Amino acid sequence: MDIKIDESISPKEIREKLSATLPEGFCITNVAAPVMKPDRIAFAEYEILLASDSSTPSVIAEHFSEFVQQDTILVEKKTKKGFQELDIKPSILIRSVEPCDSYTRLRARFAASIMQTINPQLLLNVFFAAYPDVFAKEITRLALTDETGVNFC
Repeated sequence: MDIKIDESISPKEIREKLSATLPEGFCITNVAAPVMKPDRIAFAEYEILLASDSSTPSVIAEHFSEFVQQDTILVEKKTKKGFQELDIKPSILIRSVEPCDSYTRLRARFAASIMQTINPQLLLNVFFAAYPDVFAKEITRLALTDETGVNFC
């Protein structure tokens, strides 16, 4: 979440005040001042933890790795003109898929520019439709970056 604050307040105070108002399951992980203009943002880096009541983390990792090898990943995305079918594969870079003790950790980069923003949930919804026993345990945005990988804040 990006906000502008006009008063003098420490990042710690901002994090505490915002965290106190968020719904259960949401948390503020970092507060920082931007180092570039928002229109330079190109990508969002995410860590996604997947779990299942019936599949092991290794099986989930195998299924997800196979899933993202498709030539296209078609989703229904809501736009100003209604719903549109969109291939999100070119807008996603899967950095890693790692089975852990009780979940599978994904690291991925998604388009997040003023021209196109891909919410990770779009990818996950299509994956969950194919593997309904899998669910997102946690989705954390780690960073916003420009085209060269420099962090927004």
